[in-house]
Amino acid sequence: MIAAKACVAGLDSITGRAASRTPASVLESASHSLPLGEPPLAVNFALSAAKARTRSAARDTRRELKQAAAGWRERRENDLREKGVVIPLSDWLGHNQGPPILDSTLFLERQWRAAQIAALAPPDAETGRRWAEKAARLGLSYREYRLELLERGRHPTDEEARRIIKARPASAGLSDV
Repeated sequence: MIAAKACVAGLDSITGRAASRTPASVLESASHSLPLGEPPLAVNFALSAAKARTRSAARDTRRELKQAAAGWRERRENDLREKGVVIPLSDWLGHNQGPPILDSTLFLERQWRAAQIAALAPPDAETGRRWAEKAARLGLSYREYRLELLERGRHPTDEEARRIIKARPASAGLSDV
């Protein structure tokens, strides 16, 4: 509809230049698309395109200004570093030069203990009670029973319980197991 109205005004709808057809022939071909009694609207596409280019040029200017500001900031920080000034929010701010926490043996031991506790914990109290009774019947500790369950994916049988008991170290007391 806008293209028809632009053609009525004698303008090419794409370029905004004068149309090659005469306005009379345009009126005849576009008269069926215009409401009755409404005068044709003249749209200047060249003016709209110029406004759009101006807006995009303003956006480009803002982007260029941001890039220039980043360059200025980087040069200023480099100059300050060369002078020996500690820059706030640097990589070393708040660092006490100690060992990384993930490489610490204390941290790894703590994580290992927490993982063991989580692995040995029963899904619920009733299941834990049943597994402890079954382990006692087989002559195993709850820990041995649970480790076998975790390792094999099934509850230990009588033969497996005998194998586990036979594999215990001779010096192992009940508290070590």
